[in-house]
Amino acid sequence: AAAEVMRAHASHAACAGWLAHAMNAALTTMKHANTAYQRHHGHSLRRANLRNLAMAAGRAGVAPVGASDGDGDGDGDDGAADAAPPPAPSNGAPGDAGKSFAAMSLASSAKQEEELEKQLEEDRKALAAKVEAILEEAETLDQTVNALEALKDEMGVGAEDLVGFVFESVFTEDILKDDEVKASKPLFERLQKLCAKRKTAQTVLLVCIEGLCGERYEEELLKRTPHVLKAFYDHDLIEEEAILKWADKKPKGEKKEVGKKVKKAAEPFVTWLKEAEEDDDDDDDDDDDDE
Repeated sequence: AAAEVMRAHASHAACAGWLAHAMNAALTTMKHANTAYQRHHGHSLRRANLRNLAMAAGRAGVAPVGASDGDGDGDGDDGAADAAPPPAPSNGAPGDAGKSFAAMSLASSAKQEEELEKQLEEDRKALAAKVEAILEEAETLDQTVNALEALKDEMGVGAEDLVGFVFESVFTEDILKDDEVKASKPLFERLQKLCAKRKTAQTVLLVCIEGLCGERYEEELLKRTPHVLKAFYDHDLIEEEAILKWADKKPKGEKKEVGKKVKKAAEPFVTWLKEAEEDDDDDDDDDDDDE
């Protein structure tokens, strides 16, 4: 009888250990996913899904990550009476219960992630509406920049993300009409100064151009991508180095196909830039020879 009790406790301990490992793995996966999303979008991510996972682990008798365990038995209850071991699975495999629970937890976390994505999209729309309202109501450039900077601090977004929201509010399929890029230059110059690195702000503009020409207004602007890039280049909002680096970088992520077709459409302008750079290098060599 004593041997049977020992085997039962050993089986319970093994199951609890597997559950702890499974839940820690699930938590780590969710943390990585949230970090990647935050880096791309710059929004403050909600951690409800992680908290729910930790609570689910606690309900299963597994101490959530970082929980105290005063009585040293690994269940995070600080001395509360231990729950009875779970009944053995009907097929006699002690790991099946843990696998079933882990599958349920992962399904629940997927639903929570979907809800998180939905909430983030709602936040994005709300922020975009506020940006648009500022651009419409502010009477001077200083008022516009000050209001946008205050909104950035209020919403907890980065300056680079603010550049992206303003781009989407300002530019439409009419970007090449009435020299809209030139008219918006003072605003974007001020916004770039809010960014930690100007090169990063230029990268944001290039990504926004991808979305503008390859997705939002593909029919109207995809073939005119070289003209859009040249407008930003001519008005010193995007430098040659940034454009060439962007063109050489292989598109990745869910917008990969959009990036591919925009860079393909941009090839005439990129080629022109490279040839102009080579001509400048040749001129420099001729000057050195003359000396």
